[in-house]
Amino acid sequence: MKIQKIKTLLLCFVIVTIYSCKDNLQTKKEEITIDQQQESIDFDKILKCTSYTYDEDYFFTPDNGCLYNPKGENIFGNVSIYLISKEGLQIGDEEIDVQTEKINNLNIEDLKEDFDIFIYLIPKEFLNYNPNGDPIYYQKENYKEKLYTFDNKTKNWLLLDSLKIDNNSESRFEQNWRDNFINSKSNKVKKNVDLSKVDDISTFVKSIEAKNFSLAKQQTSDLNVDGNKDEILIFENNADFNSDDDKTKIAPIVVFINDGNNSYFKYENSSIYPNDFNDFFRKLVVKDNYFTIELANESPDEFTSSKYITFKYDKNNKNIVLHKYSEVINWNNDKPTNLNYSEKDFGTVLFQNFNSDIIKKLSKK
Repeated sequence: MKIQKIKTLLLCFVIVTIYSCKDNLQTKKEEITIDQQQESIDFDKILKCTSYTYDEDYFFTPDNGCLYNPKGENIFGNVSIYLISKEGLQIGDEEIDVQTEKINNLNIEDLKEDFDIFIYLIPKEFLNYNPNGDPIYYQKENYKEKLYTFDNKTKNWLLLDSLKIDNNSESRFEQNWRDNFINSKSNKVKKNVDLSKVDDISTFVKSIEAKNFSLAKQQTSDLNVDGNKDEILIFENNADFNSDDDKTKIAPIVVFINDGNNSYFKYENSSIYPNDFNDFFRKLVVKDNYFTIELANESPDEFTSSKYITFKYDKNNKNIVLHKYSEVINWNNDKPTNLNYSEKDFGTVLFQNFNSDIIKKLSKK
């Protein structure tokens, strides 16, 4: 009898445990569903929250965008909206006013049909309120920003990416993050933006050296693989490094792409080194349409470091973009630090726009 009673009690325990686990599993499923619903936001109503302005290859909400209004249509937070034509709309200066008025008269469905829509949202929980401020609702020192797009296939708004800002000094990363993504989607990346042409490289070198720089490296290559000789020039700053003087933290690195007609498209960046760390140039390696700039640094009794910044010439867009970044720091009293980032981490970063802040921000993720 005792054995039978024990068996009965064990059976009851097993049954109760199974149902308890089932309830817990169901609860977890409900929690997951709730989380997913929270990310499923319908932005349709705020697409007409304000007028759009044209900026070269896209339309956007100017000034502070669409501000949070708990009693209005924007109940989400502070919003900035970008519209990029699906057909690659090109507008001449004389057409801007007419086309802008036309876009602002489109209804919501037409906007979704004609444009790729990208929305940057700082959720309301990251906002402060100041009735006398401009804007009234502004982000806190620590905040998170999310990037959404409308997916025409699923007819849903999808979360693409997010950025976390930890303090006021990092707020500049926000605009870089926005610009890099929008530029990668618009025709700006498909054009030689802010590029000038140079006919005589030797004359250009003299003009740079006159500004207190010296030519440290010049290498002939064929980055766009068209049979014409391209040139990569790396200058060094002749001034002694001073952490309080930004002029001592720059040195031009220039890429000349031969157009085949005795002139060159000039791609230039002066912010790669010495930078805030006082890195020094060590080596340039070129292979096919890729080139790597190797930098080094050393702090006696602390560390030595090597940085490898690889760019590639994008034949389709006729631009030079950041391909890969690697850094090895050998600490005297600790294990080495290895950092490796690729395009999936930093998105599309033009050679002309690269700076060490991009990598510093990634290192904190």
